[in-house]
Amino acid sequence: LFSKFTISTTSHQHVRICTVQLVTQESGLDGVKISTTATKSRGVVTVTPAQPVIFLFRIDSAHGPVRQPLNLLIRYRMLREEVEAVVDKTVAKVVVDSHSPRQHRTALITQLVEALERDAGWVDLYGITGELRVPETPKDEANEETAELLTKAKEVRTFCK
Repeated sequence: LFSKFTISTTSHQHVRICTVQLVTQESGLDGVKISTTATKSRGVVTVTPAQPVIFLFRIDSAHGPVRQPLNLLIRYRMLREEVEAVVDKTVAKVVVDSHSPRQHRTALITQLVEALERDAGWVDLYGITGELRVPETPKDEANEETAELLTKAKEVRTFCK
């Protein structure tokens, strides 16, 4: 028996799926084997409103039909949350040696997130390679040190794990 699941998003948000498993409720049913048709190296998959993802599972049972319920387990995160975590981690590395790290950290995170929100050109590259390229940001004339730190933060290439 093959079971097909189509996963889509009904919002404008992109969803990053890490793993999908079809499992039995009990600690394994005797004679039942569930396997995915996807390769192990599939990696993280991005679901968009225009691009759902299909997962196919093969269910083999030595004792006829499986009457017990099965659960579909999906491990995912929202693209926005993932990118904000990447930005936060990158900024933390950059502001370590600044004179007022807390003040600069907040300003840098705000400016980087706003730049990403203004121009979605980075999304496709990030979805394929995991590389986050931040679009141009307005120069912070009010604080030269923040401007320098912003430049440093944009130079750090961060990859999704």
